[in-house]
Amino acid sequence: MYTLTDLLPWILALPPALWETGRVWKAYGAALGAVAGVIVFGGIFLWLEALALIISDLDMRLGPIVALQAFCLLIAPPAVTWWVGRKSSLAAGIFAGLTAGFCLLFATSVIWLAVEGA
Repeated sequence: MYTLTDLLPWILALPPALWETGRVWKAYGAALGAVAGVIVFGGIFLWLEALALIISDLDMRLGPIVALQAFCLLIAPPAVTWWVGRKSSLAAGIFAGLTAGFCLLFATSVIWLAVEGA
């Protein structure tokens, strides 16, 4: 049985995806509209799921790098999405935000492994 917490990422990702689908559909056609909607929905959904997993497993005993990693994943993707999205489209912004979030996750993980050791 699903709870509201399990369904929250799906609920929050749907309105922006439908908005972007309709906007791109009118301007560029059905195929690109569908692709833009999938990018927006998937990007927001992945960001919310990753954020929920990091917050649920956040253990401050692991050190400040874990707090930095959680902070970067909380702030960086929406900031990059806003910065790129205002100059182009929401789908391009979300794609750039996901890329930035993955790069920050990878960089902070490598730093943590270098400091703590495996």
